[in-house]
Amino acid sequence: MEHKEKARQTLESFLKAWQNKDHALMGQFLQLTWKAENGGKWPLFASSWFLVNNMKKWRISEPKRIGQANYEFPLIISFSRGGRPQKRRISARIICENGPYEPGLDGSWGINPVSMLRGLS
Repeated sequence: MEHKEKARQTLESFLKAWQNKDHALMGQFLQLTWKAENGGKWPLFASSWFLVNNMKKWRISEPKRIGQANYEFPLIISFSRGGRPQKRRISARIICENGPYEPGLDGSWGINPVSMLRGLS
């Protein structure tokens, strides 16, 4: 499987876990560096920024490659917050790392969750 598809698959898995309100599963798809720095805060972060939104559906567009081991995927998401339907354009950065602070294509793909916040606030 090519790198772009692995990155897309990681994003799809994260979005499905979000739709199911499974913050523990969402956490498995996070960028290694982000987890190393913030992993213990993930349940609160997820509850505050992601799980308050009831994810309904999404459409992922063609990504932009940023460096060797990084893609930015534009998305349109439909969700409800407080019972009100909403639709937003956001983007998600997916990064491949061999370890924290070690970008490389032999590692695992993960989402930087902060990259998705601009469109959610």
